[in-house]
Amino acid sequence: MFDRSKKVDAELRERRERLKRTEEKMAGLADFIVTGDRTQYIVKTLQDHEVFADQERAAIAALEEDARQPLYLPSIEEVEAQVIEMDDRLKQDPESAREQRAWAVPPICASISPRL
Repeated sequence: MFDRSKKVDAELRERRERLKRTEEKMAGLADFIVTGDRTQYIVKTLQDHEVFADQERAAIAALEEDARQPLYLPSIEEVEAQVIEMDDRLKQDPESAREQRAWAVPPICASISPRL
C-alpha cells in the first residue's frame, strides 16, 4: 500500500520537475522568436517541447486520477483461500512454497482463526 503511494508520489514529483524544466525551455525559445530569431530549428524545438509538455501534463493528470482511486483490498474469503492454498503447497513442497511466499507476501504477522 505505502509502496504504491511512494512510487506514485515520486513519479509525480519527477514529472512535475520535468514539466517545469520544459516550460522554462519553452519560455526561452519563445524569447528567441520574439527577438527575431525565428529559425526553423528554434520553431521545431519549441514545437517538440510543446508536444512533450502536453504528454507530461496528460501523464500527471492520469497519475493524479489513479492516486484518487481507492486501493483494492482482498476480501476475507480471498485471503482465506490463499492461506489454504499456501498451506496445501507447504504440505506438498515446503521449499518452493517458502520461496513463493517470500516473493508474493511481504513479511507480516497475522493469525487466522477458523470461522465458527
